[in-house]
Amino acid sequence: MGRIDRIKGLHILLEALSYVETPLTLAIVGPKWDREYAKTVEEMSQVINENGIHKVMFLGELNQPDLVPLYQKASLLVCPYLYETHSNLVRECLACGTPVISTGTHLCEHGSDGVVLTSKDPKRLARTIDALMKDEAIRRKCGTDGRMIIEQLFSWESIIKDLSKIYASILTPHRKREE
Repeated sequence: MGRIDRIKGLHILLEALSYVETPLTLAIVGPKWDREYAKTVEEMSQVINENGIHKVMFLGELNQPDLVPLYQKASLLVCPYLYETHSNLVRECLACGTPVISTGTHLCEHGSDGVVLTSKDPKRLARTIDALMKDEAIRRKCGTDGRMIIEQLFSWESIIKDLSKIYASILTPHRKREE
């Protein structure tokens, strides 16, 4: 999901597929931001499709409402970023209960947040993908934990509470001066 650009690390994920034992369908969604890189990704995908174990599909650019059913249907989201982008994509997938494998960071520093971290090494990424694909209970737990963290940290109720605290802290010194 997102633009097809080198920083997204799709080449790492595609290389990892050669080590993944579980047959997968990989849906790539987004515009071809970097045309040369997109061509490389398409060529790698063609080789994978010809091998017949995994299937790589390009769905192109989709509108936001069309993404939610894909998030909900996905077994997991893999974000092999070359560097952390703190994308909304991770939060959107977790809001739908979809677990995430990322080379970035966790959403929160305490407890499970639905994000399983791995390195940018294709073999290690493949082992992480296989582990989650083979264990539905762990995938479900990561998805549930992720959804709970999104509700706790990013729901409108949570945002309003946080903003209220900020406004109160700003206004409190002014109120004391007025008294």
